[in-house]
Amino acid sequence: MDMAAQAVRPDSLILSLGEQLALKHGHDKAKHSFIRNQLRELGRLLVELRKNQKGGTWTLSMFVSPQLFEDILVATRCVCGFQTTSTSYKTPSLALKLGHSLKKYAYILKGQAIASGDERMITQASRYLELHEMEWTNKVSSNALRTLYVEKKNTTTLIPLSREGKLLT
Repeated sequence: MDMAAQAVRPDSLILSLGEQLALKHGHDKAKHSFIRNQLRELGRLLVELRKNQKGGTWTLSMFVSPQLFEDILVATRCVCGFQTTSTSYKTPSLALKLGHSLKKYAYILKGQAIASGDERMITQASRYLELHEMEWTNKVSSNALRTLYVEKKNTTTLIPLSREGKLLT
């Protein structure tokens, strides 16, 4: 078991996200790896967040707070291989996926806080979601999308020769 899996197992909210995804996509065996990958991505992010905070027992819900939003940005950039000189990502799709997963995670956290009546956690999750909506696009998604666009633009497309087309027809 690697570090990402070890980080996910004790985090009940990450497991709740996995349960929701399993309820939504569990009937489709092809989606099982998709669900597993989403949980592993959050696990990798949590490992990086713990490294930066120098705390081994933090859960992701402790980081879902407006005060620690910058820490989440820094950890996301680190996990996705952000290069400051070119403002591009080594793995831009991961940055986009983490943004969506963090948003889902914060909604689950808010839902559980509403169910338990924890006003402080409701406020914290709501403010995190508001900050995520305002800042994530400018600080993460725009560079990730630009990196994907540039990579796609720079790939060469091989066009079949005309004699191959004649053979095919």
